[in-house]
Amino acid sequence: LKPTPMLLLLLLFFISSTRADFASVHVRSFLNNSVAPCANFYRHVCSASMALNDTVYRKSEIFYEELANNLQSRTRNNPVMNDIAEARAGLNCTFDGDVYSTLLDERCKTNFDCFFDEYLYFFTLYNKTNENVDDSLKFYSTHGNKTNNRSIAQSKKATSRMVERLFKNSDHNITKAFNRTASTYQLMNDRLFVMEFLNKNDTAEHVGLEKIHNLTKEMKAIVMRKFQETSWMKPVNEFGFTILSQYLVILDELIILTDFDSFDRNLTTLRRINHEYTTRYLENNQRTTGCTWFDVTHSFNTTGIQMEKKYSSSYEEEIEYFRMVYSLIYNAFNYVEASIIVVLGPAFYPLNDNSSDTTMVCTGDILGHEIYHSFITEALLNRSEEYKSEAECMHQHYNQSCQLFAEGECNSGSKTFSEDGADVEGTRAAYDLLLKKLSNDQLQEFEYPDLRITREQSFFYSVAMRSCRDVANSEYREHSPDNIRVNAMFSQMPEFSRAFSCQTDDVLYSEPDRVCYLFGAKSTGKQSNVTIEKEEKGTAKRIERYDEGA
Repeated sequence: LKPTPMLLLLLLFFISSTRADFASVHVRSFLNNSVAPCANFYRHVCSASMALNDTVYRKSEIFYEELANNLQSRTRNNPVMNDIAEARAGLNCTFDGDVYSTLLDERCKTNFDCFFDEYLYFFTLYNKTNENVDDSLKFYSTHGNKTNNRSIAQSKKATSRMVERLFKNSDHNITKAFNRTASTYQLMNDRLFVMEFLNKNDTAEHVGLEKIHNLTKEMKAIVMRKFQETSWMKPVNEFGFTILSQYLVILDELIILTDFDSFDRNLTTLRRINHEYTTRYLENNQRTTGCTWFDVTHSFNTTGIQMEKKYSSSYEEEIEYFRMVYSLIYNAFNYVEASIIVVLGPAFYPLNDNSSDTTMVCTGDILGHEIYHSFITEALLNRSEEYKSEAECMHQHYNQSCQLFAEGECNSGSKTFSEDGADVEGTRAAYDLLLKKLSNDQLQEFEYPDLRITREQSFFYSVAMRSCRDVANSEYREHSPDNIRVNAMFSQMPEFSRAFSCQTDDVLYSEPDRVCYLFGAKSTGKQSNVTIEKEEKGTAKRIERYDEGA
């Protein structure tokens, strides 16, 4: 089905109308000037009153969502999308054991193997989602089909009980769980349709890939220089090796891929993966519990497991699959084992379209973050006492930042170190690139003269605004909450204090000898432990203690 001429005209108008400098719009519309930059930069940049759809990352995602929605006629006769729509309309359905038993009898009749297959299917799901699975269920999964124990009644009872518990486990937020599961297929379809459209209209030729590739080379060169300046990387071990030589090889081999490259232009591959996923889903969607949302959810889960297994034979195939299903979101990921980084489209287009050179450099912090994921590892803690000491310094800094800035649950520290460390070092590398491109005089020029925001300040604004989220309603596991990511990171950068003229008693103030450096000439094992004390009126003061590490 081809888009009509009128639809093409509307879509092309939509694309051209979204090509704006996102950073410029944000600083002019959403800064909260009642909060001082040096007190809480996150809430200065990300006003608590701004709508989620006004945030930079959502604007970029919405570009693709609206483009995909305008192409949704492509899915009108898609049976999988029809299932999703039917399931979403019936999310209030609850489990009825009698209904399930009747449906199971109608399907299996007197065929024990059919009943037992049903048991094994739900046992697999139950076993994956419950920590303490009863031993009798495990035993029955391996012995239930024995000749002397082929009881249909027993199989039905055990299966029905597991299904009932699976329903209960889903009760806390059915809508959210279903949307998360169904989004994989929807994103896959959206990606295929959007790439077909953008390729047809040559938009993929103009998304700034050359700029991204050049930025990648520049960021890798800066990280290489950081490593070469790191003294603890240079000692030779008993086998004649150095950490530096190992890391330089890894850095050189690191490949960075982006959306809109040859993979996306090879529509045959995208269509093949989409067709295979659809076929497998339809094969798996034969069981019924009486609740469409539950059946569709677990059919998707089974299909996802099968697809991941099939595309796990090589790193290249696995990355192909994950790029297909995680494409139209603001993200990037590092497949460390394969030495491959993938930057997804919304992270750079249309964000960087019509943006200033300063805003473009800020994309370097995304690249820097992913590059450092290849090097900030648990193993490194045992190879260098200096690195271990600096890592502990960073643990403490982020943990104490929680005490001051937390707006909900906050577990920053050792649990989030791999992400926190990549944040800090990646943004430092991007800032170094800014210094390479601009002279001191140019840094002090106004990026936004009407707001008196300098080009140097604009760098920090552009990095921070990409982290504006609904912190209170977001889930954080390996990452620190976004407000902690911004405030803790910039209070580890004396360059931020200088750019905004922070004073020594400001919470985000820092000095070069009072921060943690994982890499570079200053990564020598020195630690700065900052203790934050809450005062009576909710303000805070900093008490610094300077220690010499090993």
